[in-house]
Parts: sequence; C-alpha cells; structure tokens
Amino acid sequence: MIIDNKTKYIFNLPGNPVSTIVNFHMLLKPSIDNIISNNFNLPIKLKCTLINDLKSDKTRLEFTRGILYYSYKLLHIYTN
Repeated sequence: MIIDNKTKYIFNLPGNPVSTIVNFHMLLKPSIDNIISNNFNLPIKLKCTLINDLKSDKTRLEFTRGILYYSYKLLHIYTN
C-alpha cells in the first residue's frame, strides 16, 4: 500500500496462538527479512521418519506438532 508516496506494509495474523506462530515463521518473518535486507532465508528442511500415522483433512493444508528425536543415526518424529 502506498500512502503519502511512502510504501506501507500491512500484515495480518490469525487469532489462534499456534496458527500465529506458524504463520509468522512461514510468511511474515521471511517477508520482513526480505524487506530489510533483500536476503531471503528458507526454513531448514530435514528428512526424517514419521513413527505414527497422521489423520488429516485432505481439503486443506494442516500443520501438526511433533517430537523430533535422534536414534541410530536417524531422525524420527512422533506426533500425538
């Protein structure tokens, strides 16, 4: 948005605390980093094995909490 010939950035976050944290780290922080320094850092991605099955609604993107642990030189995730 441009007001008085100055660029203004407006960000909205959801009200749910967990959704707010996820959205901040996935969308807002990279945007702010890019605006400030033109340096965009992608989140770290790790390959790991999921220990239990997940149930999800296939109509939308969902995030779930998990416990990451290291065992026998492999990364594993357990979710509730």
